[in-house]
Amino acid sequence: MYSIFLRVFAGDIMGILSDNHPDLENMLGIVSGRKKIDYGRVYLKETLLREPENLPVLKEQVTVVSSKAALIPNLTIAQNMFAIQRKTNIFFRKKESEFKLRKYMDLFGIRLSVDTPVKKLDIVQRIELEILKAWLLKHPIILLDLRSIYLSEEELQALKRYLCRYRNHECAVLIFDQNINRLFFLTDKISVLSGGKTIGNFLCEEQIRQKLLKLYLSPKAKETSAAAEKSGKKIFSLEHVNLPGLPELNFSVRAGETVLLQIPDWRASEKLIALFKGEIQQKSGEIWIGKNKYQAKGAANGPKQSLVVMEPPYLGSLFYNLNVYDNFCIARGCIRKGLWSDKKCRQSVREYIRKIFGRDISERKLSELSPGETQKLVWFRWIFYAPAVLVCADPFDSADMSLRSDVEEYLSLLAGRGTALVLIARSDRTYSGIRGRCIRITDIFQAQSKGL
Repeated sequence: MYSIFLRVFAGDIMGILSDNHPDLENMLGIVSGRKKIDYGRVYLKETLLREPENLPVLKEQVTVVSSKAALIPNLTIAQNMFAIQRKTNIFFRKKESEFKLRKYMDLFGIRLSVDTPVKKLDIVQRIELEILKAWLLKHPIILLDLRSIYLSEEELQALKRYLCRYRNHECAVLIFDQNINRLFFLTDKISVLSGGKTIGNFLCEEQIRQKLLKLYLSPKAKETSAAAEKSGKKIFSLEHVNLPGLPELNFSVRAGETVLLQIPDWRASEKLIALFKGEIQQKSGEIWIGKNKYQAKGAANGPKQSLVVMEPPYLGSLFYNLNVYDNFCIARGCIRKGLWSDKKCRQSVREYIRKIFGRDISERKLSELSPGETQKLVWFRWIFYAPAVLVCADPFDSADMSLRSDVEEYLSLLAGRGTALVLIARSDRTYSGIRGRCIRITDIFQAQSKGL
């Protein structure tokens, strides 16, 4: 980061947006006083902060609210608030403390009992209490990190009402997120970072939002997407698919192509995995496998045999009381029932097993295999049958450290057989060994698509 400009006034609710996760992380560190700056000037309440005093001064004036719990879950609201009495003289007598706390909660519109345990509160109520706690500590700046927080439409409405009430107390709120729609809903102004610098500060108007949506894909990402469109046959596609917390999903995967979906919020990723498994159905939109429409479990004519979902623990999909051959046959039965009992099919499976492992271990129990052979069995049964679409949730996180390079090879072999690969990563980690597209999906907006 080399050219950052940010100006925030009392009462502002400002969004910080970037197409690059490290830029947001560095910006959050600078504003919160956790990171030093090499050059430039920082003003707080029109007073110039000089090195090295700016870091401790900023820390005393700023509160960071994120998915990491700052409140103690097993304590009540009152007990959490009383824990700050050493830093402020608001709560100085126990008998008067609860009365004063109710008074301040009413001032901010928090309709909760002070005896409620924090673990029973939802995410918005916890955010409200953390902001109230910051106000009691007389911190004028709130840094709200929403990057890994899932909020429903009702929760977004409640949070916006609370922030509008809070701004009347001459405090400022900075919201860090990669979700354009959510930032434009919650804030009045937005600062856009790209390539390590501020490219502009804008008012949250619809015209600006549409321009940012068009510019959010980098030129390299557009070239990668265009190249993917030209090569291969479209195998798997989501068209205007809406799920709670993940509306309007639009992407397609072609034969032999690998697409990595980065979903920071685990609840959103669980819903997407359940959708691919056929356990839930989308609110609207369509999912296609080739020319067939994919439907949930129990629906008539659903081509479930064309899509396979692998999720951790991968070894849990094996039957350890059966031998290697039976595990291959069960996988075959998931694709097409009855064919695995055919004599020619059985012979083909045995020859394939001999080719993979170097010897015929068809009759051996899984407990007699090494960890590497067991993992090889998990992947090669799908390489053998080559489903149209293979969805893998966290394929590297679940693998042994010494075997991760093997997983990259298995994915390459699957792609070589024309299988459309959809990898779901519940983190911002990058995978250097994968070639394909990366689509970052935030809570209510498919934010970024770029080459891996």
